Amino acid sequence: MKLLRHNKHSFTAMSCLSFAVALCCVMLTSTGCLGFSQKESVACYVDDVEIYESSVTSYIEGFRNLNEDCETDTGWAQFLVTNGMTAESMRNYVLNEVFIPQAIVNIECDELGIVVTDEELDSYISKQKDEYEEVYGADSWASALTSYGYDEQTWRESEEYNLLKSKLMEEVVGDVELSDAQLQAYISTNSSTYNGKHSYYYVYDSEDAANATLNTIIASVEQAAIASGTTDEATTATEGQLPSFAQETASGSVVYTIDQQYFTATGSPTDAGWSSLEKADSTVASIAQITQSGAYQTAVNELEKGQMSSVIKCEERWVIIYCDNSFQVQQDAAYLNLSDIPTDILTQFKIDGLASLKNDEFDSWLKQRIDEASINIVSMPEGLSYDVSTTYGAGS
Repeated sequence: MKLLRHNKHSFTAMSCLSFAVALCCVMLTSTGCLGFSQKESVACYVDDVEIYESSVTSYIEGFRNLNEDCETDTGWAQFLVTNGMTAESMRNYVLNEVFIPQAIVNIECDELGIVVTDEELDSYISKQKDEYEEVYGADSWASALTSYGYDEQTWRESEEYNLLKSKLMEEVVGDVELSDAQLQAYISTNSSTYNGKHSYYYVYDSEDAANATLNTIIASVEQAAIASGTTDEATTATEGQLPSFAQETASGSVVYTIDQQYFTATGSPTDAGWSSLEKADSTVASIAQITQSGAYQTAVNELEKGQMSSVIKCEERWVIIYCDNSFQVQQDAAYLNLSDIPTDILTQFKIDGLASLKNDEFDSWLKQRIDEASINIVSMPEGLSYDVSTTYGAGS
């Protein structure tokens, strides 16, 4: 799971939905927002399910509370005006894009007998929490949930719905195959988002130990150059000078262009994988603590294929990084030869392309089911907390 990765100030009407769906603490479940024992004002009827006005209001207010620019009525009005909306069209948007689809999912799960057991949910969330805290430290899970407006219960409800939806998708879509043409189309559209560097690193508890290894590697490169006759001792770097295979980057750090054999000859470096691919599970949490740090990311991004970094401080330890491969394509490349794509990235393309295909097919099924449903959106009542005059923001 990736919490802590968004910019809460850059929203449009469309991104508002994707943010809210993923992060808003008011999520529909079969026993949650779709029903209360007391009589409440109804915002929408979906078949025989009632969606309550209070749920929609809480959802929208949850979004406002997570975005400081929208907390005041003036700021909220400006947000609506900027996105060409009114409070009423926002209400309809949230109903049509969030609550109605979720209601249909819950209805279908009830009819098909699809359930998520407490044991399944406990195990799923426990795994998320363990993996997250192994990377970010003890007690980081609770603070991460809080920063996004969740608590343990609302996150539980959110993940219960996501698991239900996943099970329903498997039921109605089933197994699908990704054709070569579909894979190429997915790659052509998404290739630049996989741009990254593959790297290895040594890690040390002391800066002196890291520098000792760096100096050993540099010396071995220089000695090999002398032995091969490509240079001589008179032209090797003296103290305070950079060797011929070193250069300064724009940030002022020093990188070294060397063969990988000299980097690996001094020990067994750790495979950091591709910077653009997420690590699979908690078994690599110790690696992630290093490689997901800002210092490591900055350093590896400055390296080209075949370059080694200087000693870098990462998470109170010291590392030396070697970049052995790079995948860099322009935005939405029209065509990529599959044989030119590194194996790990091609594998991820296939996984993600298949998931995208399944999601597309499920979305098509869901749209058809919504079209077939009996849906009645009730007129918006007066006095709702988010119903502000858009004249607040018209002149801004």
